[in-house]
Amino acid sequence: MKNVLLLTLLSVLLSCGSATFKKDEVTSIKRVAIVAYSIPEKIEFRDDPKQQNKPGVMDLVKMVAKNFTEVDGQKAAELSYNEFVKSINTSTHLPFKALTLEELRKNAKFQELVTSTLKKETPVAAEATGWMGTLQSFANTKDAPSSTTVAGIATFGIDKNWQDSDALMKTEKEKEFLKKSLEILNVDAIMVINDMGYSFSCEACIGGTGSASTGSAFNVTLINKEMKSVMNVRQWFGFSKASAPIVTGIIPPPMYEKLFIAHGGKMASEFISETETQLK
Repeated sequence: MKNVLLLTLLSVLLSCGSATFKKDEVTSIKRVAIVAYSIPEKIEFRDDPKQQNKPGVMDLVKMVAKNFTEVDGQKAAELSYNEFVKSINTSTHLPFKALTLEELRKNAKFQELVTSTLKKETPVAAEATGWMGTLQSFANTKDAPSSTTVAGIATFGIDKNWQDSDALMKTEKEKEFLKKSLEILNVDAIMVINDMGYSFSCEACIGGTGSASTGSAFNVTLINKEMKSVMNVRQWFGFSKASAPIVTGIIPPPMYEKLFIAHGGKMASEFISETETQLK
């Protein structure tokens, strides 16, 4: 019985958000740039934004929606990103402001860095065949969804595990990009956001009909000029402040925009609230 209670408590704790802050370093930061923001390439319905590929009551809705709904992931990312930046820059509870997407796009050197970093590499060896090719194919299948982002910044993939302590994918390419971004943009810190849980959610549905919103499970990492992580925030939400009608699993496409804007706003409010608490 005691073990069951402990496991239940652990499950509850893991489902909550968390944060690690280096308070003195964070309060000294005045200007940041969000240089990497990753969301799933396909935004689909999920019963729980913290879990991937988990079957549940929305399975029928997902099947129907896949046949009728096409979501521009890059557009969704841009709307959410812009609202997140807007919320940060109008907040009175943060020590820093963020560069806008327009400012980042106007920086030619940064745009060259983004383009060169995200350019697909040409294979240097012929594809293996036979049993070796089968093994390599199996090894390269990581069961991770593809990521997308805003045109003008970077993405390095979707983290499969929301419980990870930060937003980084920890590849050499990512590390080099972040280092060069700090040099080019001349900001106090850069921010990376990995929203692995960006998804549609059914707020009040019966048989796939009712009210839809979006959910999120995201990680935010802030890196200073010394390439040290000074802030890690992990949070989630099941619904934003916006909703749209859903009929048999279909959300009218004209309603997408307000859902994606509200998604960025809700993500920002969770981030700002956590930061304010940690800096008290």
